[in-house]
Amino acid sequence: MKKIKNIIETTILVLSFLVCIFVVGQKLFFKDTGIFGYRMFVIVTSSMSPKLEIGDVIIVKDVDTDTINPGDMITYYGWEGDYKDKVVTHLVHEIKEKDGKRIFYTKGMKNKAIDPAVFEEQIYGKVKHRFYIISFFSKIIRSKIGYILLIFIPLIVILLFELKNLKKALKDNKNNDIIKCEDEGKKKDK
Repeated sequence: MKKIKNIIETTILVLSFLVCIFVVGQKLFFKDTGIFGYRMFVIVTSSMSPKLEIGDVIIVKDVDTDTINPGDMITYYGWEGDYKDKVVTHLVHEIKEKDGKRIFYTKGMKNKAIDPAVFEEQIYGKVKHRFYIISFFSKIIRSKIGYILLIFIPLIVILLFELKNLKKALKDNKNNDIIKCEDEGKKKDK
């Protein structure tokens, strides 16, 4: 039983480490291309509810836009309207062709209106996976209580330990100074 527990803990630790490396790599080094064509995003609106909720973490795979069909969930960079300069994840509602290029019309599940036209250059890719466990922790961290429990309180504990260590170091230095003064006084007496 203990061996199984160790395997599970190790697996969770390794997966957490890999996700952290992926996120940092995407943010710092692979902003434009993703890592092996994959990108990770966090859902920030409820437009795709109930399929995707606020705080869900998804993986998007860069694909040939010819493989995208109505009903597929895609992530794209908005160029106009309310979506300008925002990353959007919506369902493909309709695809039209103009001058040999595909134009995608998307819509959030909760939205009544169709999004502005999405061109091939705007598309990051298809949504391939939603991380349920990572999404769970993402949602907890984004709540006030979760922030307090997972971020604020540990920071306070770390700060208190650091203050305790600082106090001990200052006390040790003071004791060393006293010992040093006593040693110097003994030397003078000789």
